[in-house]
Amino acid sequence: MLECIYNEVSNQLDCKFIGRMDGPHSKTAETELNNKLADLLEKHQDLNVAFNLSEVEYIASVFIRMCLATAKQVKENA
Repeated sequence: MLECIYNEVSNQLDCKFIGRMDGPHSKTAETELNNKLADLLEKHQDLNVAFNLSEVEYIASVFIRMCLATAKQVKENA
């Protein structure tokens, strides 16, 4: 599960991941995150993104790939 909250003051998207980030859950989270990012990156430059993984029980390699792709996407927009 993914919860994202955008803070206008700090220009930061805080994303909290919950549960298992296995293949299927990672793909669902990636779709949700990409939709949110596309909207925010259109409107805001120098966007910061923070991932909270404190409630994640398991991480698959596909989740790590998603994290790296997100970092690259944000950096390219800066």
